[in-house]
Amino acid sequence: MKRIFSLIALVSLGTLLALACKKVGPEPTPGPDPSEKFIITGVTIPESIVVVAEEDYSFTFNGRGPAVGDEMVFTSKTVSGKVIVIPVKAVTPLSFTINVPLELDDDVYTIKIRRGDKAFTVSSETTVSVTVKIDVNPASGSTIYGVVLCGKRPVADAVISDGYEVVKTDAKGVYQMASQKKNGYVFISVPSGYRVAMNSVVPQIWKNTAKPETEVERIDFALYDDGDQTNHTMLFFGDMHLANRTSDRSQFRVFTDEIRAYMNSHKNEKIYAMTLGDMTWDLYWYDNKYSFNEYLAEVKPLEGLPIFHSIGNHDHDMKASGDWTTQLPFRAALGPNYYSFNIGGIHYVSLDDIECTNTSGGTSSDRHYNEKIISDDLNWLARDLQFVDPATPVVVTMHAPMYNQSGSAALTNTATVETYFSGRKVTFVTGHSHKNWYSKKNNIEEYNSGAVCASWWWCGHYTSGLNIAQDGAPGGYRIMSVKGTSYDSFYKGIGRPDDYQFRTYDRNSIKIDPAEGGSQSAAYATALAKYGSYNIASSANYVLINVWDYNPSWKVEVSEVETGKTLTVTRQTVYDPLYLPAYCGKRFNAGASSLTFAPFSTSHMFRVTASSATSTLLIKVTDDEGRTYTETMTRPKTFSLQAYK
Repeated sequence: MKRIFSLIALVSLGTLLALACKKVGPEPTPGPDPSEKFIITGVTIPESIVVVAEEDYSFTFNGRGPAVGDEMVFTSKTVSGKVIVIPVKAVTPLSFTINVPLELDDDVYTIKIRRGDKAFTVSSETTVSVTVKIDVNPASGSTIYGVVLCGKRPVADAVISDGYEVVKTDAKGVYQMASQKKNGYVFISVPSGYRVAMNSVVPQIWKNTAKPETEVERIDFALYDDGDQTNHTMLFFGDMHLANRTSDRSQFRVFTDEIRAYMNSHKNEKIYAMTLGDMTWDLYWYDNKYSFNEYLAEVKPLEGLPIFHSIGNHDHDMKASGDWTTQLPFRAALGPNYYSFNIGGIHYVSLDDIECTNTSGGTSSDRHYNEKIISDDLNWLARDLQFVDPATPVVVTMHAPMYNQSGSAALTNTATVETYFSGRKVTFVTGHSHKNWYSKKNNIEEYNSGAVCASWWWCGHYTSGLNIAQDGAPGGYRIMSVKGTSYDSFYKGIGRPDDYQFRTYDRNSIKIDPAEGGSQSAAYATALAKYGSYNIASSANYVLINVWDYNPSWKVEVSEVETGKTLTVTRQTVYDPLYLPAYCGKRFNAGASSLTFAPFSTSHMFRVTASSATSTLLIKVTDDEGRTYTETMTRPKTFSLQAYK
């Protein structure tokens, strides 16, 4: 593990300007004793260090260290010919000290200790981050103040918030805030072109307060240059529900392996991710001792990918009461429950639309909540958007959807939330339902974007390679490609190619036998009758096409090869037949008498009637970006779990 050493110095702006004209170094010191043999052993150089210009920094040793007047030679590993030589300023029996010059900057260096023409390498690779602490005084009324720097450079117009107040830095990178410290932290809305340090996959956008409300404290933020973000990719991971059950961890590794492979094949591109909530499952924090620390261990293979997290209903602590205290474990592990950041030409916002209303806590039956964005969050949102150009597109993640499949309001205050985005181009990406649907109302579009775990990992647990959700969609995630201020996205099934965008069923081949349910076959027969009557044979020659990422700008076209006819396609709201044997039958066969996750009547299903039971259909689906997906469907087409794996 890398160790990071940091130190703080106070350098006024006037001093910095003076130093630009006149180099100031340490006072001359006597050189090393020429009679002393030059040997360096046991010097400790961390793999990563954070230093402050014009301040002292000390290294330790447990063998033979340098003498005053010896030199540390920093040779860049990225810039040919770049060498910075720094004299050793002071020595103790266990350490030696240098004074960091202004010319040392952020880079990766090999480091030697030199005396005359002899040198010892003490680090083959050390990442050095250099910052400058500017002398700042709190303004009257401020309880939190600080400076935002990128290396030695102040960053103007960076937006800082405590979740209530929202301010921005001045030309010197300084911010002042009259905070009541209700949340116990402040966070930065990372400006475009920058990044922050990460703890594993979690961007460290927030810092906790340390003093009582009335006491003034200084909190600084360090940013790092992230290069050109104009074109980038944002991945959206919905409803992972990791709980150490139903073989979820082994199935999840298939997902992380896929994302790691995607990262490796796009190394020269900017890739980020946001979650849609329910990374964990509050019940199993206690039953299986599986919570956020365990979740973070599971996503460790994705280190290098910044993952911005949104909070779900199952990411609240069921043994606490009310909205505030139930959020605390999430905030301690993953950061604020609502915040924003900027990448390229897009303003990203993560909102909390779960208002916990349970009062007693202690059992899962006390998990009561409203699907609502509370007024504190909305007041913050209004202040945050004041600093965002109305022409800048806004992409919002939250857990529960804004709209239902029918397009009606899903939150208790959807209409109120809409007003906060008036006049803006806004895209919501949400989860919670574990299903896929698209909605658009005026300037707001929403992708309710399925789930990584699909049916809470059950279908994949029962039949390896067939993890599908209640609407028949595969477990998956959304990939958004951003170019400037334009973007498009698609839903990607885990373990499936990008062009796997629909599934077809030959209704003539479907006759599900309820005896698959074993001792519970009567319950299964009841379910089959309720959810589409797929236990009854049909000779109507119709085909069902499940297009899970469909929106009204897509086209579904079918022609018959033998007759050359273009067939009429109708959109229907029906149940996906594959989910019945994949989940319902397996569930009953395992001894259940009822269904925890019942089938869902989805509106992204299409029906077409063929001329005969054996005619071949050419199916063509065109998405809103003009991409086409096709299948030549030879009929009869077998219906079985193995056929669709």
